[in-house]
Amino acid sequence: MNESNHSHLNDLIRISLNGNLITSGFVDLASLLAMNGIDPEQPGIAVAVNDTVVQRAEWGQTRIGDGDRVEIITAMQGG
Repeated sequence: MNESNHSHLNDLIRISLNGNLITSGFVDLASLLAMNGIDPEQPGIAVAVNDTVVQRAEWGQTRIGDGDRVEIITAMQGG
């Protein structure tokens, strides 16, 4: 393994996303959401990190660390 690949692997973190373990290179909540196809402007989305709800205005500044648990909840219309 060359030094460049080894360095990149060290940047990866393991998190639980909606109960599924994933490996990610994203370190902020907004990037993680975008990677999962979630538009931060879409209404009806709530996000919790380690059982604490994160306000939408803080998604871009909220850093995700190795071992964190992220839950994304989307409201669905029905009747």
